[in-house]
Amino acid sequence: MSTRRRIQPISPLNKFATGVDTDGLINLLEQLQSIIKNSSVGDSDKNLAGGKLTAAINEVKDSRAGMSAAKLKEVGSYIQETKTILDRVMEIGEIGKKALPMILKAAAMVGLRLL
Repeated sequence: MSTRRRIQPISPLNKFATGVDTDGLINLLEQLQSIIKNSSVGDSDKNLAGGKLTAAINEVKDSRAGMSAAKLKEVGSYIQETKTILDRVMEIGEIGKKALPMILKAAAMVGLRLL
């Protein structure tokens, strides 16, 4: 009887998790937060989106040593919720032109495809 353990292949998400540029992601999320804060979006949507981004930033900061698949999924969830909020107000001013590319880039950084 063999006692060899079968090695599980690394999933793409886990493989990606080891190489996340956490500083770059934090910087991008903070820029996005600033754009939303300075936009003409209503205060309730602005506060809601800002809160989601704050939560995402805090999760990334807590995981600087290495982001697990679970952390990536959680951060991706916050980014996706932010996009959902902004989808309702994209037609307001310039926020869509500035925010959407940043949201898509942040999502890609954590292995999430939003489009």
